[in-house]
Amino acid sequence: MCEPSQGRKRTYLREAENLARYFNRSPAELGENELKEYLLYLIKERHLSEGTFRYYVAGLKFLYRTTLKREWPAEKIKHPKRRKKLPIVLDIQKWNRSFVTKNLKHKAMLMITYSSGLRVSETARLKMTDIDSKRMTVRIRQGKGGDRYSFCPKQR
Repeated sequence: MCEPSQGRKRTYLREAENLARYFNRSPAELGENELKEYLLYLIKERHLSEGTFRYYVAGLKFLYRTTLKREWPAEKIKHPKRRKKLPIVLDIQKWNRSFVTKNLKHKAMLMITYSSGLRVSETARLKMTDIDSKRMTVRIRQGKGGDRYSFCPKQR
């Protein structure tokens, strides 16, 4: 397990303190049932988002595995999965209004970025040779997850 940053260490320490305060006992004395109770408390009483909850669980896992050199007792506990959010797709009028620029190069970059679903860093690395207008594809180099191809839809 890699060494956490200073900010993350503070968060992990704070979460260990919260756990100890919740039970009025050292986390080293707690077992699986207490951890289940605490994690349910985080979800039901504190109403933590999935991301924050996973962050707290990571802190507690680090506490048990690294600091206390014990097996993480809550390994079998299922926690909420991250919800996948669908992107907002603009209709053609909003799309055309969004790309108001007189510079043809800038408009082309904006349009290909939006229509192909590129990230800003992927667009910055884009070269003319990466666009295959015959097959209507764009080659994305060194993108998130490595190299890949994306579709380049026809313009109306």
